Formats: sequence, structure tokens, C-alpha cells
Amino acid sequence: MNEVLKQLKEEVISVNKKIVKASESNENIKKLYKGCLIYISPFYENADILFLGINPGGGYYKKNKKIQQQFDPLDNKETGYGLWKELEKCFSKMGKKELTDNMIKSNCYFFNTDKEEDLYTLFEILPPELRMEVKSKSKEWVKTLIKEISPKIIICGGKSAMVRIQELFPDYEYLERTNYTKAIKINGIYVISFKRFKNIIRKRNEFIDYFKKYFTMINKE
Repeated sequence: MNEVLKQLKEEVISVNKKIVKASESNENIKKLYKGCLIYISPFYENADILFLGINPGGGYYKKNKKIQQQFDPLDNKETGYGLWKELEKCFSKMGKKELTDNMIKSNCYFFNTDKEEDLYTLFEILPPELRMEVKSKSKEWVKTLIKEISPKIIICGGKSAMVRIQELFPDYEYLERTNYTKAIKINGIYVISFKRFKNIIRKRNEFIDYFKKYFTMINKE
């Protein structure tokens, strides 16, 4: 991991400390904030794929009764999250199961909440100065993550993650879409999103077709 990503980590740690401190005097913040998680996988050098969800959930808090504070990549591949198993099924069907071992998994926001709506509520009840810092830094962090990892393809796990990427890269190139799957291009990187129901990819075969199409195009470029 390079110095830029190490600096990103230090900034995330600093902001997390500020939110924790704010929660000590605000029960509403304490109720919503479930911690902070940057990576949901090991860090693979020269990873071909970057997976982005919208934000980490509250599963760790429910299990351990304390907020999560995980700023380093995981030592082992996460096997308990159903969506990763869905992706493994997709890659296996393509005959490329090894792709799951070359995919860095993260989120558009690193802050844990029980549900996505709680994330935005949390932002609005933070002290004004901290709120501005959290929103500004969250934009910078995801852009930095994409730039420094420089994946060949990005998978957005859900509609919200794709919407966030389009907000961050408003000059994106539109490629194609259906009601369930969408493809765009940002800074030369293909981005594919799928709609999901909880941890189930809706129209899984359609997502596989999209992924195969653009992954094949990458290897020809």
C-alpha cells in the first residue's frame, strides 16, 4: 500500500475519533454511529476489480456490542457476507472464480450505520464543522481510492453506489443500461452496477453478460 493510501487511512482515523467524541455528548449520534471500516477484503496489489457498496452496515455492532474501528485491510477474504458469495457464483459461472481473489472491496462511505438512511441522518446531526469535513473528506477518499488502486473495472453493489459515483464524476460516459444493470465509464475505467434485493443480485445473468462484455473489452484495449 502506497503513501497516499496510508495518508487516507490516517485521515479516516482522525475523522472517526471526532465522530466518536461528538457521540459522547449526543445520544442521537451515538445511536446511529456503528463505527468505521475502510476495506472489506485484503488489499491486492494491482487489483483488476474494485467493488464499492454504499456504506458498511451495523452487523459488527450487533454481534460485538461495540462500534467497529477497522482501518487496515482484512487479513483474510471475507466469506460471511452474502453478496460476495453472489459475486463468486457469477465469476464461477464465467469460469473465472479466481477474480474474487483479485478484487478489493470497499464502500463509497466508510462509516457504519444499520441502514443507508441512517447514514444521511447521521451526517445532518453532526456538529456543522464536522459535518462539512465528513462530507468533503468522503468525496476525496473515494476518488483517491479509485485513483490509487487504478482498477480495470469497478462494480457498484446497488443503485445508490452507482448514483454516488456519477455524482463524484459528473463527466462520466454513459454506455448502456436496463432496469437492473447499468454501465458507464469514468477516467477510462468501466463501471458496472446491479440492483439487488438485500444480498441477492437481481437479474444475475444480465449482470454476468455485462461484466463479460466489458471485461473482454478491457483485455483487448
